[in-house]
Formats: sequence, structure tokens, C-alpha cells
Amino acid sequence: MRTIKRTVQSASTLARQERPKKLLNQIRNAIRLKHYAYRTEETYVQWIRR
Repeated sequence: MRTIKRTVQSASTLARQERPKKLLNQIRNAIRLKHYAYRTEETYVQWIRR
């Protein structure tokens, strides 16, 4: 007889895995990786919102 092992994950862990990051958060992360100034980040985000 085979035994099936299951991993128990909390609902918040599953939600984090399934839901992609929001667009503006992805853009903020990309800008921060390039070490742009905070004001530049804010300007780009405002431009995208328009």
C-alpha cells in the first residue's frame, strides 16, 4: 500500500504564491534594483498612473 504525503500550507502562503505582484510594485522594485533616486521612482510611478 502506498502512502501519500501532503504538505500543509497556510492560506496566506498559498495566496502569496498564486497572486502576482501588482504592476506598480514590480516597477518600484525594478527601479530600486537600478539604484535610482527616490524622487525619480515617484516621478515614474506618477507618470505611469496617468
